[in-house]
Amino acid sequence: MDEADRAEEFIESRIEDAISHARHMIETRSIKPCGSCHYCNGGVRSSELFCDDECRKDWVWEQNQKRIAGR
Repeated sequence: MDEADRAEEFIESRIEDAISHARHMIETRSIKPCGSCHYCNGGVRSSELFCDDECRKDWVWEQNQKRIAGR
């Protein structure tokens, strides 16, 4: 096995790890898709949680504030 083979094996391993991690995060997330944005209640595709990145960021910020406040 030469250096190129080892590099390819390493990259494939990292990709498999990333896919596994992403699947785990989807399966264990605290909120599930419900057909509308979890922040503004706007429409989303069936597998999405938020209508855009701003709503996602705002939701995460609010959740962090609630966690800090102990709620």
